[in-house]
Amino acid sequence: MIYALTLNPALDRSIAPDAERMDPGGKGLNVAKTLSSFHIPAVAVAFTAGETGQLLCHLAREAGINLHSIPTAGQTRVNLKLFDGKAVTEHNQAGPDFDAAAFEALLLWLKATLKPGDTLALCGSLPPKAPINCYALIANTFANCRIIIDTSGPALRAALCAKPKVIKPNLAELQTLVGHSLPDDTSRVEALRSLAVERVLLSLGAEGAMLSAPDGVWYAPAPKVPVRGTVGAGDAMTAVLCHYPLDNSAALLRACVAAGSAAAMQPGSVPPTRQDWEALMRKIVPIRR
Repeated sequence: MIYALTLNPALDRSIAPDAERMDPGGKGLNVAKTLSSFHIPAVAVAFTAGETGQLLCHLAREAGINLHSIPTAGQTRVNLKLFDGKAVTEHNQAGPDFDAAAFEALLLWLKATLKPGDTLALCGSLPPKAPINCYALIANTFANCRIIIDTSGPALRAALCAKPKVIKPNLAELQTLVGHSLPDDTSRVEALRSLAVERVLLSLGAEGAMLSAPDGVWYAPAPKVPVRGTVGAGDAMTAVLCHYPLDNSAALLRACVAAGSAAAMQPGSVPPTRQDWEALMRKIVPIRR
């Protein structure tokens, strides 16, 4: 089974020139939402707080997300996404402070639920005042599972201490991790090779993505698609990492880029359709760098 954890979820309020919508948000929920759209069983696991947390649970059920909610103090945050037809401007709230008792409840639930060989995606930012090593602790505790790390900043750096097999940074997150800008393919390839991680999927937005794997570094450009929103495009890639076989790098990268592009065709954080995903895969030809 696939489990996608979000310690700091949000209600995503998306405003575009022609529409406005409210969706259950947070990377792990978007991952589970994508997998559900692809007819792949998955469970989202998230802290939820207050009235906004209750609304998030309601919207998750309406969206067909299998959500295991762990109540915490405070109020689940609301993130504003403004899409002008070309780019998204985000205004994200910090969210409620870390709740140590809720974290212990989470660990107990995971220990009772996860089985060896299950997939656990650790997704998104940490709540304010959370220990930086939260994800590292979880990854070490469940090392017999397939661990996917999709976070940023100090939380990502700390998570690397757990030696995860798969991480999914975007370009800004990778630049922060290595400590310098990565303006071209050569510098990006060098940065990917410098990480002691078995597989790194580097999402590059409209440029596509790169994959560092045991058989080398691969690149695939994104196909041209009508873009209606980019919220959740990277999370759609993470969803593929949770499900797809890892041993064929070209096929894995093709599937990830297709999922991200299919997600960009949808408004707000609406998940990509399996039909679009499969159609776009036929247009993508990864190359080894």
